[in-house]
Amino acid sequence: MARTMLRSIPTEEKDHVPGVGTLNLEAILAEVKKDLEAARAKIQELEHSLAALREEMEPLRQAEKEEESLRRRLTKLKSRLQTQEADLTAQIQAQLSEAEQKDKEVLVQDMNDDYMAIMKSSWAALLPNSNFEKWDKQFATCSDAYNAEILGQIDDEEAAEEEEESSDSSSESEQEGEAAGEPR
Repeated sequence: MARTMLRSIPTEEKDHVPGVGTLNLEAILAEVKKDLEAARAKIQELEHSLAALREEMEPLRQAEKEEESLRRRLTKLKSRLQTQEADLTAQIQAQLSEAEQKDKEVLVQDMNDDYMAIMKSSWAALLPNSNFEKWDKQFATCSDAYNAEILGQIDDEEAAEEEEESSDSSSESEQEGEAAGEPR
Protein backbone atom coordinates (compact mmCIF):
# COMPACT_ATOMS: atom_id res chain seq x y z
CA MET A 1 0.00 0.00 0.00
CA ALA A 2 2.86 2.37 0.76
CA ARG A 3 4.30 1.59 -2.68
CA THR A 4 1.01 2.42 -4.34
CA MET A 5 0.96 5.70 -2.54
CA LEU A 6 4.47 6.51 -3.69
CA ARG A 7 3.67 5.56 -7.28
CA SER A 8 0.66 7.84 -7.24
CA ILE A 9 2.97 10.78 -6.55
CA PRO A 10 4.47 12.03 -9.82
CA THR A 11 8.29 12.04 -9.95
CA GLU A 12 8.51 15.81 -10.39
CA GLU A 13 6.58 16.33 -7.19
CA LYS A 14 8.50 13.77 -5.18
CA ASP A 15 11.14 16.38 -4.53
CA HIS A 16 8.54 18.70 -3.03
CA VAL A 17 6.97 16.02 -0.75
CA PRO A 18 8.97 15.87 2.47
CA GLY A 19 10.27 12.48 3.61
CA VAL A 20 9.66 10.66 0.32
CA GLY A 21 13.31 10.16 -0.37
CA THR A 22 14.12 9.14 3.17
CA LEU A 23 11.50 6.44 3.31
CA ASN A 24 13.09 3.02 2.86
CA LEU A 25 10.19 1.01 1.58
CA GLU A 26 12.21 -2.11 0.95
CA ALA A 27 13.37 -2.31 4.57
CA ILE A 28 9.84 -1.72 5.81
CA LEU A 29 8.46 -4.41 3.52
CA ALA A 30 11.19 -6.82 4.62
CA GLU A 31 10.32 -6.13 8.27
CA VAL A 32 6.59 -6.58 7.60
CA LYS A 33 7.31 -9.86 5.77
CA LYS A 34 9.48 -11.00 8.67
CA ASP A 35 6.70 -10.15 11.17
CA LEU A 36 4.15 -11.86 8.97
CA GLU A 37 6.24 -15.02 8.77
CA ALA A 38 6.72 -14.98 12.56
CA ALA A 39 2.95 -14.59 13.02
CA ARG A 40 2.31 -17.49 10.61
CA ALA A 41 4.81 -19.63 12.51
CA LYS A 42 3.15 -18.70 15.80
CA ILE A 43 -0.31 -19.54 14.36
CA GLN A 44 0.98 -22.86 13.10
CA GLU A 45 2.56 -23.58 16.50
CA LEU A 46 -0.70 -22.72 18.26
CA GLU A 47 -2.67 -24.95 15.88
CA HIS A 48 -0.30 -27.85 16.67
CA SER A 49 -0.69 -27.14 20.39
CA LEU A 50 -4.46 -27.02 19.98
CA ALA A 51 -4.47 -30.38 18.17
CA ALA A 52 -2.27 -31.90 20.90
CA LEU A 53 -4.59 -30.55 23.61
CA ARG A 54 -7.61 -31.98 21.80
CA GLU A 55 -5.90 -35.35 21.69
CA GLU A 56 -5.16 -35.08 25.42
CA MET A 57 -8.75 -34.05 26.14
CA GLU A 58 -10.30 -37.05 24.39
CA PRO A 59 -9.32 -39.56 27.11
CA LEU A 60 -10.46 -37.04 29.72
CA ARG A 61 -13.84 -36.76 28.02
CA GLN A 62 -14.12 -40.53 27.96
CA ALA A 63 -13.17 -40.69 31.63
CA GLU A 64 -15.79 -38.04 32.40
CA LYS A 65 -18.46 -40.06 30.58
CA GLU A 66 -17.42 -43.21 32.46
CA GLU A 67 -17.44 -41.30 35.74
CA GLU A 68 -20.98 -40.04 35.06
CA SER A 69 -22.11 -43.55 34.18
CA LEU A 70 -20.56 -44.88 37.39
CA ARG A 71 -22.26 -42.13 39.41
CA ARG A 72 -25.65 -43.09 37.99
CA ARG A 73 -24.96 -46.76 38.66
CA LEU A 74 -23.84 -45.94 42.22
CA THR A 75 -27.02 -43.95 42.83
CA LYS A 76 -29.14 -46.86 41.58
CA LEU A 77 -27.21 -49.31 43.74
CA LYS A 78 -27.57 -47.09 46.80
CA SER A 79 -31.30 -46.84 46.20
CA ARG A 80 -31.62 -50.60 45.78
CA LEU A 81 -29.52 -51.17 48.90
CA GLN A 82 -31.71 -48.84 50.95
CA THR A 83 -34.82 -50.63 49.70
CA GLN A 84 -33.35 -54.03 50.54
CA GLU A 85 -32.23 -52.78 53.94
CA ALA A 86 -35.73 -51.48 54.70
CA ASP A 87 -37.28 -54.77 53.56
CA LEU A 88 -34.86 -56.83 55.63
CA THR A 89 -35.41 -54.62 58.66
CA ALA A 90 -39.17 -55.07 58.33
CA GLN A 91 -38.77 -58.85 57.94
CA ILE A 92 -36.47 -59.08 60.95
CA GLN A 93 -38.82 -57.00 63.07
CA ALA A 94 -41.75 -59.17 62.02
CA GLN A 95 -39.78 -62.31 62.88
CA LEU A 96 -38.72 -60.85 66.21
CA SER A 97 -42.30 -59.87 66.95
CA GLU A 98 -43.48 -63.40 66.14
CA ALA A 99 -40.69 -64.88 68.27
CA GLU A 100 -41.54 -62.54 71.15
CA GLN A 101 -45.20 -63.47 70.86
CA LYS A 102 -44.35 -67.18 70.92
CA ASP A 103 -42.05 -66.62 73.91
CA LYS A 104 -44.87 -64.81 75.72
CA GLU A 105 -47.29 -67.62 74.95
CA VAL A 106 -44.80 -70.22 76.22
CA LEU A 107 -44.19 -68.13 79.34
CA VAL A 108 -47.93 -67.76 79.99
CA GLN A 109 -48.45 -71.49 79.50
CA ASP A 110 -45.58 -72.22 81.92
CA MET A 111 -47.09 -69.83 84.45
CA ASN A 112 -50.50 -71.48 84.08
CA ASP A 113 -48.95 -74.92 84.53
CA ASP A 114 -47.11 -73.70 87.65
CA TYR A 115 -50.31 -72.12 88.92
CA MET A 116 -52.24 -75.34 88.39
CA ALA A 117 -49.55 -77.37 90.17
CA ILE A 118 -49.60 -74.94 93.12
CA MET A 119 -53.41 -74.93 93.23
CA LYS A 120 -53.61 -78.74 93.16
CA SER A 121 -51.09 -79.11 95.96
CA SER A 122 -52.70 -76.30 97.99
CA TRP A 123 -56.16 -77.75 97.40
CA ALA A 124 -55.04 -81.19 98.47
CA ALA A 125 -53.43 -79.75 101.61
CA LEU A 126 -56.35 -77.47 102.58
CA LEU A 127 -59.33 -79.52 101.40
CA PRO A 128 -58.24 -83.17 101.21
CA ASN A 129 -61.78 -84.57 100.89
CA SER A 130 -63.05 -82.27 98.08
CA ASN A 131 -62.76 -82.63 94.29
CA PHE A 132 -60.28 -80.20 92.67
CA GLU A 133 -61.36 -80.98 89.07
CA LYS A 134 -64.94 -79.91 89.82
CA TRP A 135 -63.72 -76.59 91.24
CA ASP A 136 -61.29 -76.17 88.33
CA LYS A 137 -64.11 -76.53 85.75
CA GLN A 138 -66.25 -74.00 87.60
CA PHE A 139 -63.29 -71.61 87.86
CA ALA A 140 -62.46 -72.01 84.14
CA THR A 141 -66.10 -71.34 83.18
CA CYS A 142 -66.20 -68.21 85.34
CA SER A 143 -62.78 -67.10 84.08
CA ASP A 144 -63.81 -67.56 80.44
CA ALA A 145 -67.00 -65.57 81.00
CA TYR A 146 -65.10 -62.82 82.81
CA ASN A 147 -62.43 -62.71 80.09
CA ALA A 148 -65.09 -62.43 77.39
CA GLU A 149 -66.77 -59.61 79.30
CA ILE A 150 -63.46 -57.75 79.73
CA LEU A 151 -62.51 -58.24 76.06
CA GLY A 152 -65.96 -56.97 75.04
CA GLN A 153 -65.45 -53.86 77.16
CA ILE A 154 -62.03 -53.28 75.62
CA ASP A 155 -63.45 -53.67 72.10
CA ASP A 156 -66.25 -51.22 72.95
CA GLU A 157 -63.75 -48.69 74.33
CA GLU A 158 -61.52 -49.01 71.25
CA ALA A 159 -64.52 -48.52 68.94
CA ALA A 160 -65.56 -45.43 70.92
CA GLU A 161 -62.03 -44.01 70.71
CA GLU A 162 -61.89 -44.62 66.94
CA GLU A 163 -65.28 -42.97 66.51
CA GLU A 164 -64.14 -40.01 68.60
CA GLU A 165 -60.93 -39.67 66.59
CA SER A 166 -62.79 -39.83 63.28
CA SER A 167 -65.29 -37.20 64.46
CA ASP A 168 -62.39 -35.00 65.63
CA SER A 169 -60.65 -35.27 62.28
CA SER A 170 -63.89 -34.61 60.36
CA SER A 171 -64.64 -31.54 62.51
CA GLU A 172 -61.09 -30.31 61.94
CA SER A 173 -61.49 -30.71 58.17
CA GLU A 174 -64.83 -28.85 58.38
CA GLN A 175 -63.15 -26.04 60.31
CA GLU A 176 -60.34 -25.89 57.75
CA GLY A 177 -62.94 -25.83 54.95
CA GLU A 178 -64.77 -22.95 56.65
CA ALA A 179 -61.49 -21.09 57.11
CA ALA A 180 -60.77 -21.55 53.39
CA GLY A 181 -64.25 -20.18 52.57
CA GLU A 182 -65.82 -23.50 51.55
CA PRO A 183 -69.48 -24.01 52.48
CA ARG A 184 -70.56 -26.98 54.57
